[in-house]
Amino acid sequence: MGNFTSTTPGSLSSTACVQFVQDVVARNCVVIFSKTTCPYCKMAKNVFNEIGATYKVIELDQHNDGRSLQEALAQMTGART
Repeated sequence: MGNFTSTTPGSLSSTACVQFVQDVVARNCVVIFSKTTCPYCKMAKNVFNEIGATYKVIELDQHNDGRSLQEALAQMTGART
């Protein structure tokens, strides 16, 4: 069900990270910015799988720019988790 994005080449600037997040969110009804070790992320993905929903997953701990993307998300939302 989930559409996974793991690694991408390159190093994105903070502006590019914000743009990446905005683009992913604009193209998908549901986006989960996740870490593979996060139990809450696993629960969220399980809920969407159980209802058969289509969603996009960005695994921050497997993405080359994961830390920068997490910083961009924190800047955009005011939350780190």
